[in-house]
Amino acid sequence: DVYKRQDQDVDTGAGNLTITTTGGDITQGVGDTITSAGTSTFTAGAGGNLITLNTNVNNFGTLEATGSTVRIQEFDAVVLNDITATTFDLDADGAVTQNGGTSIQTANVRFLGNGNFTLTQANDADTIAANIGDFLTFTDSDDLIVGSVLGTNGITTTGDIVTLIAGAGGVTVSQAVSTGGAVAGNIDFTTTGTLALNAALTAGTGDILLNSGTGVSQTVELSGAGLLLEGTGPFSLTDVDNDMNTIAADSVSGLID
Repeated sequence: DVYKRQDQDVDTGAGNLTITTTGGDITQGVGDTITSAGTSTFTAGAGGNLITLNTNVNNFGTLEATGSTVRIQEFDAVVLNDITATTFDLDADGAVTQNGGTSIQTANVRFLGNGNFTLTQANDADTIAANIGDFLTFTDSDDLIVGSVLGTNGITTTGDIVTLIAGAGGVTVSQAVSTGGAVAGNIDFTTTGTLALNAALTAGTGDILLNSGTGVSQTVELSGAGLLLEGTGPFSLTDVDNDMNTIAADSVSGLID
């Protein structure tokens, strides 16, 4: 196998960085850093191997990666190009965005850090989890499960907004979503399919928006200041532990229960 290990600092200035292996992993030594204001492209064995660049002072301008498990730590902001992996794990303390026409293609995705994540391209992830200090917006082209990834359960923000947008496959919440904190944030789920709420949604003093194409069901409680329903029902929200102060419906068709 070909194995690429970085055992010293790398600084390309404004230039680009490209590292490719034909059958091995890409890693970096403990305490070593990568600084590249250009585009950093990492390809590990055409998607069959690991990319582990987990020094917390790495600073990428634009990032593109192909591997099996791709784990990245970013000191500040980063722009994503195409990410192709079985599991994509990104820990960032600045703004995370995507270039137009790119996507994240992965079975599992996890976001960590104090950054904000605005990922609104035609992504395709199966399961998402996050524990971040700012807001999260994630768009998925088909179905999306809020679940467990690499030991992180569900989605937690420190008082900021969680927005998930999915296609006809719908959104299934299998692990809790919480935006509670000193300043609570809204929870906003939109899908052309079904919303299946099988774990708690907790917005604190924030609001919850549920916009469905084919219906909403729940097995665990909702908690927040206000609940807004949009789209097509039925909206079956009958858990006795629901705790909302106000409810409203906008352009809704179908039964509200």
